[in-house]
Amino acid sequence: MAPAALFLSDLLFARSWPPERHDRRLAEMTDWTTADPATQPLHRRAVGPSRPGLNTHRSLRRPALPALLSRARDRDIAAIRAMAHYQRFNSRDPLAHLGAKRCFHAAPLVVEGQRLRYSGAMVPKLSPGCADALLFDLGRVVLDLDFGRVLTVWAGHAGCAASDLVERFVLDDEYHRHECGALDEAGFFDSLRRRLGVPLSNAQLLQGWNAVFVGEMPGIGPQLARAARQVPLYALSNTNPAHAAHFTTTYRSVLQHFRELYLSSQIGHRKPSAAAYQHVIATTGIAPSRLVFFDDLPENVQAAQSHGLIAIQVKDSTDVARTLDLLGL
Repeated sequence: MAPAALFLSDLLFARSWPPERHDRRLAEMTDWTTADPATQPLHRRAVGPSRPGLNTHRSLRRPALPALLSRARDRDIAAIRAMAHYQRFNSRDPLAHLGAKRCFHAAPLVVEGQRLRYSGAMVPKLSPGCADALLFDLGRVVLDLDFGRVLTVWAGHAGCAASDLVERFVLDDEYHRHECGALDEAGFFDSLRRRLGVPLSNAQLLQGWNAVFVGEMPGIGPQLARAARQVPLYALSNTNPAHAAHFTTTYRSVLQHFRELYLSSQIGHRKPSAAAYQHVIATTGIAPSRLVFFDDLPENVQAAQSHGLIAIQVKDSTDVARTLDLLGL
């Protein structure tokens, strides 16, 4: 059968296929999209941008999408979209979601106005019942941070300008090891003194270190309380023992909404490492496709998405509120 005809049969009749035919068809699609074009028969050579299942000769290209949809039943539209973007979702059965509630996602989401702006090819369905749990970063999502306050305190103790310390502080290997629990507080402060070039005591460094916390993000408390009444909340944060000891007592009222805090210094892994997300998934027992993750850093959002979580990049608390509205929470 010609490749174009194969693709149409995929769309219109794949629901009746046995599992082994899905596997065979997927292998054929992979061969077309990854093989060296020079070694392929003419009818299988890629023409134009690579698209799963569509890399056929110019004369055998599939019909335009509107024409294709007009010939399909309404209930098959979701199947067509799923098959056309099969390889993005890494699912053995691209039609398995039919009749079930699922949230599709292939790239981070950003809340924009009253809508979620999506950078992937398929817009996910965020609807009531879509999430079994919510996972939050803490810094700049739940708790507001200002590192300028840290430098101001340190500069006051050192008798210099805060601007003198800006370029001396970097997120080096000691910083990352400290946040993973591999370097204790004394060792971290020793390395910090050397890098800053100021003779501050551990107590002075700690005072400035904890000054980074400004307070709760505006409006986040009521939003967490609202969501916690319907689904469990968890937190995944890159942090260190000193900060953890400070914010778990100072901000106890807002953190009480979380069922569990997964802190990098306790679990031994930092975002965006795969192990951090896998630890949460394994510990909670929640399927990643049913877990909505909020973080302010794009790299953390993208890493979460790559492990199957629904990832929302947060710029302020209104992003959280709008997402909760879409989830019916």
